[in-house]
Amino acid sequence: MADIIKAVNRAVPVLQRSQNFTNADAAQGDILKVADSLGYPASHITIEATGGALKVCFNVWQTVFNNYGPHGQGYLYGTDHLPNVTSGHSFLTNTQSGVGVNPAGSVNIEAGETYTIDKVLAVSDIQLVLVSGNFDVWVA
Repeated sequence: MADIIKAVNRAVPVLQRSQNFTNADAAQGDILKVADSLGYPASHITIEATGGALKVCFNVWQTVFNNYGPHGQGYLYGTDHLPNVTSGHSFLTNTQSGVGVNPAGSVNIEAGETYTIDKVLAVSDIQLVLVSGNFDVWVA
């Protein structure tokens, strides 16, 4: 399992950035880091499965921030209950079952089908849970 990042040119205006991932870039179990590639979470996604089925999960990496702590360990008086944004911890959610912490669950795409998300979900990453053929993932 690897994190796949294909960075785009940051000189390109934000609304014109896009990236394409294929089976030459990633394999089963890999995670396509969309936000790290584009510089922002994608809202337009098209996934084509050719020659076999594909199962994907969206937004599998989650980041939590701990509070400053009890008894005045915050920087200012009364900030103990606030999150410490410098101490984020990332973890991988349970993606095999498609339920639980992962809010979008898993999506099964049959051979020859195209799955599209258009301004419904901000996608930061895509995990390729099951790959049995070629695929083409376009994000913007």
